[in-house]
Amino acid sequence: MALRERYGMVGPLVTVSAHILSNLTPAADFLPWAYANGALYGVWTGALLSWIAFVASAYVQYALAKRVAVDFDLEGRMERLPAWLRNLPAHHPAFLIAGRWVPLAGPLVYYVAGVRGVSTPRLMTCAAVACLPPALLFAAFGARVIAPALALGGIRADDTKFAIFAAVFQVR
Repeated sequence: MALRERYGMVGPLVTVSAHILSNLTPAADFLPWAYANGALYGVWTGALLSWIAFVASAYVQYALAKRVAVDFDLEGRMERLPAWLRNLPAHHPAFLIAGRWVPLAGPLVYYVAGVRGVSTPRLMTCAAVACLPPALLFAAFGARVIAPALALGGIRADDTKFAIFAAVFQVR
């Protein structure tokens, strides 16, 4: 059964929730949620859903790191770190924005921000800015490349999400 037919208006909530949860795993950069959102919902809606998931994931990663930093007194242990790591410009918007664009580094940026005590409004503003280009790029790729390619194979757009994950996880 197609995702939209099965879940209806709740479908985007399902995909955003799954996207947020997967972004909390080490494999987040290898799971094609943003591409699938673009293929399933089109460029603009897919980008919006992916952006929401990216920003929400950034906040959860940041909040977890902030809590761990308090529980384990990580600020007090900073002197044991190498100087280059201690001196990361965690509060600077360029670090918070451009760091998100480095493959596999996005979660690390948000963890460092949480440990180093970056304010929540600053983190959320920078995450909102940083997550917009990838959300648009990945959703556009999904809508303009993946969906038409799958359609050539006889897979309906509503079945795209399943097809992508079947390929990734070799589900039959």
